[in-house]
This record gives sequence, structure tokens and C-alpha cells, in this order.
Amino acid sequence: MISISPHVKAIPVVDKSSELFESIWHLEGANYNSYLIETTDGFVIVDTAYEMFCPQLEEEIFSEAKPKEIKYIVVNHMEPDHSGCLNHFLSKTGAKVIISQVGKQLFNPPNSIGVKDGDSISIGDITLKFYMIPWVHWPETMITHLIEDDVLFTCDMYGAFGAYPNLEEKEYLYKEMRRYLAAILLRYKPFVLKAHKRIKSINPSIIAPGHGIVLKENKERVWKWYDSWLEGRGEGVTIVYGCMYGKISYAMGKLTEWLRRRGVKVNIHNVADLRWSYAMGDILDSAVVVFGYPTYEADLFPLIKFFLEISMEKNLYQGKDIVVVETHGWGPTLEKFPLDYGYGFSYGPMEDIDVKAVGESILRLLEGR
Repeated sequence: MISISPHVKAIPVVDKSSELFESIWHLEGANYNSYLIETTDGFVIVDTAYEMFCPQLEEEIFSEAKPKEIKYIVVNHMEPDHSGCLNHFLSKTGAKVIISQVGKQLFNPPNSIGVKDGDSISIGDITLKFYMIPWVHWPETMITHLIEDDVLFTCDMYGAFGAYPNLEEKEYLYKEMRRYLAAILLRYKPFVLKAHKRIKSINPSIIAPGHGIVLKENKERVWKWYDSWLEGRGEGVTIVYGCMYGKISYAMGKLTEWLRRRGVKVNIHNVADLRWSYAMGDILDSAVVVFGYPTYEADLFPLIKFFLEISMEKNLYQGKDIVVVETHGWGPTLEKFPLDYGYGFSYGPMEDIDVKAVGESILRLLEGR
């Protein structure tokens, strides 16, 4: 356990074995953060973890509190990575569950109290105030403010992929927070932006999310990151390509070299490796996105098509300029490309890809921003 304020201890459950999150997104470790609040009238658990981690979480919590001293369990979000141990602790403690009114209507956990936006509950010497942030990224999500310590438990807001056993910042936090936002939250981008603005208006001293690290003096820097990501800012270029015969792969490599020689920041991703959240994170931070692919049976290359489908659902292309480079057999498919693009290039089997022309079109887009 890690003390983060006079009343609160954090319990970072670190998962270093799972290779995928939601069976889609690549992991190099993950945190499921639970919190224990000590009051003069017993203890409060804020969120839990996946069911597989219940024994570990129980050992940590019951080393501090006897089971019957647990009076409440706050469930900010019913997704299993936050609530998987709820039944386990209910059976051990007999605690009351505090959940949003929408969460109670949808899931109705036993012995539960449904709270609305702005509601408060006093427990001993502390007060918890609740704010609804629906569709971040489920409809029932809320955040919980411990008034006396000025700690805001933000659930998935400001979460990050990656392992943080001491809840301290690592060199990979920026990319892993960006990747988490792109992959997990941005389907409901307007609601995430609304939640971000509301949290900034609350302006807590400590932010305690369900994943990633506890934010204190670094919260302002993270808020600036979110401002940029949510407003569609960015710099440089991300190239996402698929290839069958080597032509696109060779050209995208040459294009990367051509741009970097001119001082342009470039990230490049082959969709065949299926680590798509890394490309999605880079897109969120880029000004121009280049798609390169061969046609496939008179249609877009399948992996590019699938990548576009999932990344468009995540609202990643607001404010981005798009360039498309395709090679085709018996027919071009640019008219089937689902995004509006600034420049489109289509080359037949006997034509070489004009890397210089593509590069110059990208420079024009960058200069025009």
C-alpha cells in the first residue's frame, strides 16, 4: 500500500502477465488501482480490480482493516477491471455499495445506494462528493471527490497503459497515456472533453485514477497533454501502411527517409503487426496521416480497411490532414477511401511510386496548418 493523503492509501494491482487489454490492445504491463480510505467510522474501498486479483487485493486491504470495518465500497464504473472483486468483498464485509443512479438502474448490485450528480455522503470525519461523467466510457461512470484531502478518484480519466508499481511517473507515461486515451476512451470524445473540463474546474490537489499513476504536482502537465489530444492538435506525420508485394513497404520507407531529411518528425507503422493502438496513439499526436496500401480484389487492403474502421470509431482524425497512396491492379479504389483526404495518389502495376511528389504534398499540408 502507498499513502497518498492523510486518509487514503493506494493499492496498485500490477498486471505483468496479460498480453492484451480487452483482447485487442497490446500490453506491456497494466495497473488496476484500488484505494482504501480510513475514516473515524470505518473504511471505504474505492474500486477494485479483475476477479483474478481478488486474493492479492484482499491480502492488502485486510492487512489494514478487519472485514467488518469496511463500511462502503465505491464503484465508479462497473467494468470488470474496476468492479471484478465487488462480489468477493461484499461476501466478506457486508459493506454498502455506492454507485451512480444509472449504475444502480443498470446493474443493481446488492445493498447499493444510487447517487446523483452533486450528491454527498459523510462517513465519520470525511465527506465524499460524486460527479457523473457518463460515457467515459460506459454510461454509468462517475468520479468521487474526498473533500477533506482534496483527492479526486477519476476512474478511467487520465488512465494509462503500462506498469507503475510505485504509482510514480515512468519515461513511457506520455505515450502510454496517449495510447490509452486513443484506444479506450475516444469513441465518446465529446463526453471525455466535457469530463476533462469538469475535472479542471474542480481542480483537486491529487488525482487518483483507476489505471496509471497518481497525479499531484504533474497534473497540470497532464492536463496540457489532454488539451492537445482532445483538440486535435499535433505535429509531424504518422504513416500507416499495408503491403503484399514489397512495393508499398519500400516506398513508405523511402518517404520516411525523405521527410526526416527535411526535419519532419515521422512515425511509421505496418498494420500487419496488429499492434494498432501504437499507431492510433501516434495519429492522435500528428498533423498529417499517410495511408499506403495495395488494392485487394478491387477494394482497400483488408488490414487497412479494418484499421480504418476501428480508428474512425475512436474519432482520431479530427483536425488531421490525410494523404492516401495506393497501388492497384485492374482498378483504382481511391473513391472508396472512407476519409476526406487532401492528396490521393494511385499507381498501376507498371508505375513507380513518386516518393518526391508524395513528400512535397505532405510538406504543403504541414506548411498550410
